[in-house]
Order: sequence, then structure tokens, then C-alpha cells
Amino acid sequence: MTPDQTALVLATADAAFVGGHFATRFYDRLFASAPDLRILFGTDLTALKLKFMNTLASLVGSVQHPVIFGSILMHLGRQHRRFGVLPAYYGPVGEALLATLQDILGERWTPAVAAAWTALYAEMTERMQEGARGE
Repeated sequence: MTPDQTALVLATADAAFVGGHFATRFYDRLFASAPDLRILFGTDLTALKLKFMNTLASLVGSVQHPVIFGSILMHLGRQHRRFGVLPAYYGPVGEALLATLQDILGERWTPAVAAAWTALYAEMTERMQEGARGE
């Protein structure tokens, strides 16, 4: 990610995450587009939604600190491997994440903001998959 992309992610994250609707919209979108992933998440998503938002906020908050950012993602990758997450699952998750951001940000979702969040997710995916492989 470029410094400009980092700044755009940081500038839009609060607007995207405020109100507590992000996780619900994300999971609704994910399960609508990839229903086969639903089995990985159990029946009650209440605690998972909170954990997801806390993790996402931690990642965004650490994006300017590469060592911390990478460490969080490597750990997440190892955890997700134990939960049965396969590399093929990262695509639908990314699509749901970006579509949810676009939906919530509305007019603030510019091409530059889209590119910034896409770059962030690409970095997240790369580091998580490294962690899952035990690198």
C-alpha cells in the first residue's frame, strides 16, 4: 500500500464502521454470495460479529505499523487454518468486504478509496496465507 492509500483507508474506516451495521451487512452479503461458507461460522454470530469488528479495527489501526500489522495477520492466518479456512475462501470474503464498504460509504466510495481498500485486503490475504502455511 502506498502512503496515500493508507491515508484513505484511515480516513474512511470510521465512517464505514460507525453504527454497528458493518458486520451484519458483511456476513449477510458473504453468506448470500458463498452459502457453502456458512458452515464454518456456527449458529450464533453475535460474538463473532464483535470479534470481527474488533479485529478489523485493530488491523486498520495498525496499518501504519508494519510489524504489528503483519504479526496480527500471521496469527489470524494460523487461526483460520485451524478453523478449516482454505485459500479459495479469501476471494468471496474480499468481495463481500469491499461490497459492504462500498454500500456503507456511498458517495465516499471513490475509485481511489476502492483501490486503497483493495490494496489493504490484498496485503491482508497475502500475510494471512503466509501464516496459514506456517511461514
